[in-house]
Amino acid sequence: PVCMDACNYCVLLERGCSKPLDQLITTSRSLLHDVFNKLYDNIENSFKKFNEIISRPSDERAELFFDFLQLASKSIKAVTYVIDKHMAERLAELKASKNVDMMVVTDSESLSRNIRQLLTASGIQVRTMPNVHAKIYIVDDAIALIGSANLTKKALAENYENIELKTKPDEVKRLVDNFVEIWNNARQSEG
Repeated sequence: PVCMDACNYCVLLERGCSKPLDQLITTSRSLLHDVFNKLYDNIENSFKKFNEIISRPSDERAELFFDFLQLASKSIKAVTYVIDKHMAERLAELKASKNVDMMVVTDSESLSRNIRQLLTASGIQVRTMPNVHAKIYIVDDAIALIGSANLTKKALAENYENIELKTKPDEVKRLVDNFVEIWNNARQSEG
């Protein structure tokens, strides 16, 4: 007997196979090809939907941004020109619920004393740097958002901003390296 689907595309076609269903599931090239194509299509559709939402100002975009940060299991690294009170509170809530390492660099002139105290009291490491204008948000050193959006409710919910999702390891590594350089050149923020 041949493989159940009689496709002759099996990686290892065994005559007299006692478990033809197992062979079909684990070794059929055509089945694997179909599975990978469906996975690829699902991933592409997810990215497409994500990019549709992230490209237009809305409350949904602001929530999607925090959904992105909630993916973190180890760390969140952020560089932003300014953080408003609403977003600082959301970061503090996220820190309390996830207990991940959080490192934030912001412009020295834009960070208010109250927001600095809120962040540092929550266990978020904060550094400041004059003239920092980058907007980089990295989760677990594996996925990132970059663009023009500051960490403010207005930027995420109301402003037209350029925001891009980066998932390719070499692109994310470059952003992590950029963050580390900024972090090392920034000064410790006192709560």
